[in-house]
Amino acid sequence: MLLPKRTRDVFLMHRFDDLRYDRIAHRLGISEKAVEREMAKALRAIARLGKITRASNASSHLAEPARCPSIVPKWRTKTGRYKHYRFAMPL
Repeated sequence: MLLPKRTRDVFLMHRFDDLRYDRIAHRLGISEKAVEREMAKALRAIARLGKITRASNASSHLAEPARCPSIVPKWRTKTGRYKHYRFAMPL
């Protein structure tokens, strides 16, 4: 899945260049609110990708996260609460 260019740029600047939203907005010539929307869009896309990956790895005994019980991703439900997804340990 590819992110739009601006969304990808905002995400990379924030996560890998450690820039704050106001600095990103200044560099790209957009508002801080636009930066917030682009980050939300990027995080939603990444969360969707994670759900697809978890669904495809559910039946696989070779899935790497299943071997590491300390990896417990969480995502927010519609009510705002966090759900935990625990991987089944292979026998």
